[in-house]
Amino acid sequence: MTIRTVVLGAIAAAMLLALAGGAAVALRSISFSRREISKLGSVTFSSPGVFSVICDVGMSKTLNTNPVGKAAHGSVGAATLRVLQGRCAGGTAEFLRAETPRNLNYLGFTGTLPNITGVVFEITEVEVLVSALGGLARCLYRGNQEEMFIVSGGATRELRLLEEPPLILFMTLGGLTCPQRMSMSGVLNGTPVGVTLV
Repeated sequence: MTIRTVVLGAIAAAMLLALAGGAAVALRSISFSRREISKLGSVTFSSPGVFSVICDVGMSKTLNTNPVGKAAHGSVGAATLRVLQGRCAGGTAEFLRAETPRNLNYLGFTGTLPNITGVVFEITEVEVLVSALGGLARCLYRGNQEEMFIVSGGATRELRLLEEPPLILFMTLGGLTCPQRMSMSGVLNGTPVGVTLV
């Protein structure tokens, strides 16, 4: 069973419980204590059996909507991703157009109301250029990256990148044929941010 399967199952269960609990619970929104959220951590860019590149990554988010309404795939803000220069092992990775904010969508939450354990978002149109195997494989991937803020004690300190769905190969730029799928995984940390139901 994959992490994405567990997350989707938890989201579905939470929604059913919210509906069963009545409109007063179901209509609650999720509020973050700040609109600007930044995280840093190690991220693995991998295609099993082919390559694994580990880089230090910085991520910044701006919530245009706060509280965040619980409407699946609703746009709530913007996000940027960047690889810290010279901080990679096993190859290199680069987010293309790193300074251009990507759309941030709300996907759902995990846990049971009123005690949520995670909030799941999606960063759209992520583009990553991965160079591995001594530069022989240079692979450009595109797709939407899902992530989950881990909530404990009414706050989130950790952001976990979800491996599924993977990013899909857009173009091969090196001499070797690139794998069709590439996943990003890792945990990013930052200043605690309060998370409450309102």
